[in-house]
Amino acid sequence: MPTKLRPVVHVTPTATGLHFRGWTSSFTVEAGAGLARLWERLAGPLAAGVEDSWLTPAQHTPAPVAAAIASIMANLRDHDMLVTVPPGWGEPGPGMPAPKVAAWLESSAADPAAAWALLRAVTVDLDGPGPLVEAARRSLAATGVRVGSVGPGTELVLVAGDLAVRAGCAGETGFVTVAGTKAEAQRTAAAVWARLGVEPAACPPDVLAALVGSAAVHRVVCAAAGMSDPADEAAESSTSTGPREPARVLVATLEPFQARYHPMPHPEATPAEAVAFADALAAIEVAADPVLGAWPPVELGDLPQVPASLAVCAGTLGVGTTADAARLDAALRHAGATAPAGVQVGADGMHARGLVLRVAARGRLLGDAGPVADTEWAADPTARRWWKALTLRYAVPASVRIARLTEHAVHAEISAGGRGLAWAVERTAADAVAFATLAAVGVEQARRAGVSSAPVLLSGAAPAWTPESTTDVPWQSRDWHWPHGVRDGEERLQSSLIEVLGTPLASTFGRSAGIAAYAPGAVEVRR
Repeated sequence: MPTKLRPVVHVTPTATGLHFRGWTSSFTVEAGAGLARLWERLAGPLAAGVEDSWLTPAQHTPAPVAAAIASIMANLRDHDMLVTVPPGWGEPGPGMPAPKVAAWLESSAADPAAAWALLRAVTVDLDGPGPLVEAARRSLAATGVRVGSVGPGTELVLVAGDLAVRAGCAGETGFVTVAGTKAEAQRTAAAVWARLGVEPAACPPDVLAALVGSAAVHRVVCAAAGMSDPADEAAESSTSTGPREPARVLVATLEPFQARYHPMPHPEATPAEAVAFADALAAIEVAADPVLGAWPPVELGDLPQVPASLAVCAGTLGVGTTADAARLDAALRHAGATAPAGVQVGADGMHARGLVLRVAARGRLLGDAGPVADTEWAADPTARRWWKALTLRYAVPASVRIARLTEHAVHAEISAGGRGLAWAVERTAADAVAFATLAAVGVEQARRAGVSSAPVLLSGAAPAWTPESTTDVPWQSRDWHWPHGVRDGEERLQSSLIEVLGTPLASTFGRSAGIAAYAPGAVEVRR
């Protein structure tokens, strides 16, 4: 069975070797500039196809050359840049794919011959407006896939056995759903039409019809051939929002002329509580997608990102220690601002419960709380960092008042000129001061950039970025990674508040895609 270099692979000589680029990966081999001449000897045969015996250097080959060949071939295999094809593959003849189709399969399919065998057995039925159907028919003919029945319709529907793809155009916008069952494709298309707020057009512009029709064929053909969906590369760069990945809908526009994949919740996705910062952020990415999202987009804009990170969602400010944390905070805060009174929206259940408990504790327990000495936070590097940012960098004449609500809950409030700037409830005085001061810094930083905001509530109940390593090196400390690790004590803090307050979570307001929202119930102080 001949082995070939995938046609999509490109090689560039460097000063010390060769750089290889494939469809989804790349690598560099460094062994001197002479590698370029060696590759000239290898590239032609590999592009045409060679037997395995050809890949073994002859006995008289110098050791450095043999080692270079072995390194190149090993890396090509590891990065999926080689493919095996049957004898005679790609040659003109009955039952063989057209040269361009063969090259496409060699570039994308794990087994080009097997993928082609599946495509030869497929019949695709078409239904839809004339321009879209004609564009799809031309693409199917160019691919070598049989066309079955053709019917009229308001949107393009391609059916290949149990697989279906739907597409449509309205004005200067078009879309293509991911391949799925007929019911899944129908539900996704209905959701897209509703989100776009338009009706299908029977006669879209020719160039848009050609783009959308051929893209629909691309998705159904890939699915029928057992190949990855064209959007998979984009999906690999994001994180999952739960048990199912969001559907990647292709949205095309004429002005500007472009086609991009946008996330939508999977038609059969069930509500799932996010358990990590990345999951919560991915849920926000779906909910706040600028084209198909149900929420307004979250933007950094021209906001300053030092010392705190800032973001806005429909004018609602978000604050965090990183840009992702600020974006998550802005989206959740916007959702909370639009929710019924008293409802707290969090990235997951623990976050939402923590917010409800903190608000209840501040309202019910603060009056009887005992003072906490400044020595419990003044030496903490994180609390000092944000305190100095507020009082030195921004010259805010702030003061802090700390009180112990329970054995495992401390309240800190930052004020200036008789006005409360921010407050927080955490397990330790240091964390309470740090979160409250970070919130005050963020609001002041935004104000100086021309964005006004009411006080914001930050807490250790929110999922936080997790570093890949917490190795002890001179520049890494609690302050370096904070608030990583603060949430580890959240269950104990919440338990201590519930012991005193009762159970202030009467009902769940809503939960979807990892975003939780809880409403407080009757609170009875048990002290």
